[in-house]
Amino acid sequence: MARSLARTGKTDLSDDELIICDSLWEYEHTMPLKLIYRDIFPDIVNIPYSHSIPDDRLEEALDALVARGVLSTETVIMTTRRNIAPYPHRVFGLTSLGGNVWELERSPDWQLYVHEECDDSDGNCCLISCLSPTIGQQFISARFGLNADEVFHEVLGRAPLVPWKEFASVHRFRVPFDPETDGVEIDWEAYERNRVWWSGTNELLRDRSEVSSN
Repeated sequence: MARSLARTGKTDLSDDELIICDSLWEYEHTMPLKLIYRDIFPDIVNIPYSHSIPDDRLEEALDALVARGVLSTETVIMTTRRNIAPYPHRVFGLTSLGGNVWELERSPDWQLYVHEECDDSDGNCCLISCLSPTIGQQFISARFGLNADEVFHEVLGRAPLVPWKEFASVHRFRVPFDPETDGVEIDWEAYERNRVWWSGTNELLRDRSEVSSN
Protein backbone atom coordinates (compact mmCIF):
# COMPACT_ATOMS: atom_id res chain seq x y z
CA MET A 1 0.00 0.00 0.00
CA ALA A 2 1.06 3.60 -0.49
CA ARG A 3 2.38 5.27 2.64
CA SER A 4 2.75 8.91 3.48
CA LEU A 5 6.33 10.20 3.65
CA ALA A 6 5.47 13.86 4.20
CA ARG A 7 7.01 14.26 7.63
CA THR A 8 9.62 16.54 9.12
CA GLY A 9 11.32 13.98 11.34
CA LYS A 10 11.18 16.36 14.31
CA THR A 11 9.64 13.80 16.71
CA ASP A 12 10.25 10.23 17.78
CA LEU A 13 6.98 8.99 16.30
CA SER A 14 7.41 5.99 14.05
CA ASP A 15 5.77 6.04 10.62
CA ASP A 16 3.11 3.66 11.91
CA GLU A 17 2.37 5.85 14.93
CA LEU A 18 2.15 8.94 12.75
CA ILE A 19 -0.33 7.25 10.41
CA ILE A 20 -2.56 6.45 13.40
CA CYS A 21 -2.33 10.05 14.64
CA ASP A 22 -3.30 11.20 11.13
CA SER A 23 -6.75 9.70 11.69
CA LEU A 24 -7.36 11.36 15.06
CA TRP A 25 -5.93 14.91 15.02
CA GLU A 26 -8.98 16.65 13.53
CA TYR A 27 -11.75 15.38 15.78
CA GLU A 28 -12.80 15.05 19.37
CA HIS A 29 -13.95 11.49 18.74
CA THR A 30 -12.20 8.33 19.86
CA MET A 31 -11.68 5.19 17.81
CA PRO A 32 -12.32 1.63 19.00
CA LEU A 33 -9.33 -0.68 19.00
CA LYS A 34 -10.85 -3.06 16.46
CA LEU A 35 -11.27 -0.29 13.89
CA ILE A 36 -7.53 0.39 14.02
CA TYR A 37 -6.67 -3.17 12.97
CA ARG A 38 -4.29 -3.07 10.02
CA ASP A 39 -6.59 -4.40 7.28
CA ILE A 40 -9.67 -2.49 8.45
CA PHE A 41 -8.05 0.86 9.18
CA PRO A 42 -7.72 2.24 5.58
CA ASP A 43 -11.44 1.79 4.88
CA ILE A 44 -12.41 3.36 8.20
CA VAL A 45 -10.31 6.51 7.76
CA ASN A 46 -10.45 6.64 3.93
CA ILE A 47 -6.76 6.50 3.13
CA PRO A 48 -4.96 4.38 0.49
CA TYR A 49 -2.41 2.92 2.92
CA SER A 50 -2.25 1.47 6.42
CA HIS A 51 0.12 1.04 9.31
CA SER A 52 2.12 -2.17 9.53
CA ILE A 53 1.44 -3.12 13.16
CA PRO A 54 0.10 -6.70 13.44
CA ASP A 55 -3.31 -6.99 15.11
CA ASP A 56 -1.95 -9.06 17.97
CA ARG A 57 0.57 -6.28 18.82
CA LEU A 58 -1.65 -3.28 18.18
CA GLU A 59 -3.03 -2.81 21.68
CA GLU A 60 0.50 -2.92 23.10
CA ALA A 61 1.62 -0.30 20.57
CA LEU A 62 -1.31 1.98 21.37
CA ASP A 63 -0.69 1.62 25.10
CA ALA A 64 2.88 2.75 24.50
CA LEU A 65 1.50 5.94 22.93
CA VAL A 66 -0.81 6.36 25.93
CA ALA A 67 2.17 6.03 28.26
CA ARG A 68 3.96 8.78 26.32
CA GLY A 69 0.92 11.06 26.58
CA VAL A 70 0.21 11.05 22.83
CA LEU A 71 -3.04 9.11 23.09
CA SER A 72 -5.75 8.79 25.72
CA THR A 73 -7.82 5.67 26.29
CA GLU A 74 -10.96 4.59 28.07
CA THR A 75 -13.34 1.66 28.10
CA VAL A 76 -16.87 2.36 26.90
CA ILE A 77 -19.97 0.23 26.43
CA MET A 78 -20.78 -0.09 22.72
CA THR A 79 -23.07 -2.06 20.44
CA THR A 80 -21.74 -3.43 17.16
CA ARG A 81 -23.41 -5.15 14.21
CA ARG A 82 -21.90 -8.48 15.11
CA ASN A 83 -22.67 -8.18 18.80
CA ILE A 84 -26.09 -6.62 19.40
CA ALA A 85 -25.73 -6.76 23.17
CA PRO A 86 -23.74 -3.85 24.66
CA TYR A 87 -20.12 -4.81 25.12
CA PRO A 88 -17.12 -3.00 26.64
CA HIS A 89 -14.62 -1.71 24.07
CA ARG A 90 -11.37 0.15 24.52
CA VAL A 91 -11.28 3.39 22.54
CA PHE A 92 -8.35 5.70 21.82
CA GLY A 93 -8.13 9.41 21.09
CA LEU A 94 -5.47 12.05 20.51
CA THR A 95 -4.42 14.23 23.46
CA SER A 96 -3.40 17.89 23.24
CA LEU A 97 0.21 16.74 23.50
CA GLY A 98 -0.45 14.27 20.71
CA GLY A 99 -1.87 17.03 18.55
CA ASN A 100 1.24 19.13 19.10
CA VAL A 101 3.47 16.18 18.21
CA TRP A 102 1.43 15.49 15.05
CA GLU A 103 1.74 19.18 14.11
CA LEU A 104 5.52 19.04 14.42
CA GLU A 105 5.63 16.15 11.94
CA ARG A 106 3.07 17.36 9.38
CA SER A 107 3.73 21.12 9.67
CA PRO A 108 0.23 22.09 8.48
CA ASP A 109 -0.55 25.57 7.12
CA TRP A 110 -3.50 26.48 9.35
CA GLN A 111 -4.24 29.61 7.31
CA LEU A 112 -5.40 27.33 4.49
CA TYR A 113 -7.26 24.80 6.64
CA VAL A 114 -11.05 24.40 6.48
CA HIS A 115 -12.96 22.28 8.99
CA GLU A 116 -16.37 21.01 7.88
CA GLU A 117 -18.85 19.55 10.34
CA CYS A 118 -22.30 18.62 9.04
CA ASP A 119 -25.05 17.39 11.32
CA ASP A 120 -28.76 17.20 10.50
CA SER A 121 -29.50 17.42 14.24
CA ASP A 122 -28.26 21.02 14.12
CA GLY A 123 -31.07 22.37 11.97
CA ASN A 124 -29.72 20.78 8.77
CA CYS A 125 -26.63 22.91 8.53
CA CYS A 126 -22.90 22.55 8.16
CA LEU A 127 -20.48 24.49 10.32
CA ILE A 128 -17.45 25.61 8.34
CA SER A 129 -14.55 26.90 10.45
CA CYS A 130 -11.35 28.49 9.17
CA LEU A 131 -8.88 31.29 9.84
CA SER A 132 -9.35 33.09 6.51
CA PRO A 133 -12.81 34.33 5.48
CA THR A 134 -11.71 34.33 1.86
CA ILE A 135 -10.64 30.70 2.02
CA GLY A 136 -13.92 29.83 3.75
CA GLN A 137 -15.99 31.54 1.08
CA GLN A 138 -14.07 29.83 -1.72
CA PHE A 139 -14.60 26.46 -0.05
CA ILE A 140 -18.33 27.09 0.41
CA SER A 141 -18.70 28.10 -3.23
CA ALA A 142 -16.95 24.93 -4.46
CA ARG A 143 -18.47 22.55 -1.92
CA PHE A 144 -22.04 23.88 -1.69
CA GLY A 145 -22.47 26.19 -4.66
CA LEU A 146 -23.41 29.12 -2.42
CA ASN A 147 -22.26 32.73 -2.32
CA ALA A 148 -20.98 34.39 0.84
CA ASP A 149 -24.17 36.43 1.27
CA GLU A 150 -26.24 33.23 1.41
CA VAL A 151 -24.67 31.95 4.64
CA PHE A 152 -24.39 33.21 8.22
CA HIS A 153 -20.88 34.30 9.14
CA GLU A 154 -19.47 35.05 12.59
CA VAL A 155 -16.04 35.62 14.06
CA LEU A 156 -15.16 33.80 17.27
CA GLY A 157 -12.50 35.29 19.50
CA ARG A 158 -9.91 32.96 21.01
CA ALA A 159 -11.48 29.74 19.80
CA PRO A 160 -10.28 26.25 18.82
CA LEU A 161 -10.00 25.37 15.15
CA VAL A 162 -9.20 21.79 16.08
CA PRO A 163 -9.92 20.35 19.54
CA TRP A 164 -6.36 20.78 20.82
CA LYS A 165 -5.36 24.14 19.29
CA GLU A 166 -6.80 27.63 19.79
CA PHE A 167 -6.36 30.72 17.62
CA ALA A 168 -6.91 34.42 18.28
CA SER A 169 -9.92 34.45 15.97
CA VAL A 170 -11.80 31.80 14.01
CA HIS A 171 -14.29 32.46 11.21
CA ARG A 172 -17.36 30.25 11.30
CA PHE A 173 -19.96 29.92 8.56
CA ARG A 174 -23.32 28.24 9.08
CA VAL A 175 -24.28 26.67 5.75
CA PRO A 176 -27.79 25.26 5.18
CA PHE A 177 -27.88 21.85 3.57
CA ASP A 178 -30.24 18.99 2.78
CA PRO A 179 -28.63 15.69 3.88
CA GLU A 180 -30.61 13.79 1.24
CA THR A 181 -29.48 15.83 -1.76
CA ASP A 182 -26.49 18.00 -0.92
CA GLY A 183 -23.22 16.47 -2.05
CA VAL A 184 -24.87 14.34 -4.72
CA GLU A 185 -24.10 16.63 -7.67
CA ILE A 186 -20.74 18.03 -6.62
CA ASP A 187 -18.21 18.15 -9.45
CA TRP A 188 -15.27 16.79 -7.49
CA GLU A 189 -12.88 17.25 -10.42
CA ALA A 190 -13.72 20.96 -10.48
CA TYR A 191 -13.51 21.04 -6.68
CA GLU A 192 -9.98 19.64 -6.77
CA ARG A 193 -8.96 21.83 -9.68
CA ASN A 194 -10.02 24.99 -7.84
CA ARG A 195 -8.85 23.92 -4.40
CA VAL A 196 -6.44 26.23 -2.59
CA TRP A 197 -7.44 24.98 0.86
CA TRP A 198 -6.99 21.66 2.61
CA SER A 199 -9.62 20.00 4.78
CA GLY A 200 -8.05 16.76 5.93
CA THR A 201 -4.93 14.63 5.96
CA ASN A 202 -5.43 13.33 2.42
CA GLU A 203 -5.56 16.83 0.95
CA LEU A 204 -2.69 18.02 3.11
CA LEU A 205 -0.43 15.22 1.92
CA ARG A 206 -1.67 15.29 -1.67
CA ASP A 207 -0.59 18.92 -1.94
CA ARG A 208 2.95 17.94 -1.02
CA SER A 209 3.05 15.13 -3.58
CA GLU A 210 5.08 13.03 -1.19
CA VAL A 211 3.23 9.72 -1.35
CA SER A 212 5.15 6.78 -2.73
CA SER A 213 4.64 3.07 -3.06
CA ASN A 214 5.96 0.98 -0.21
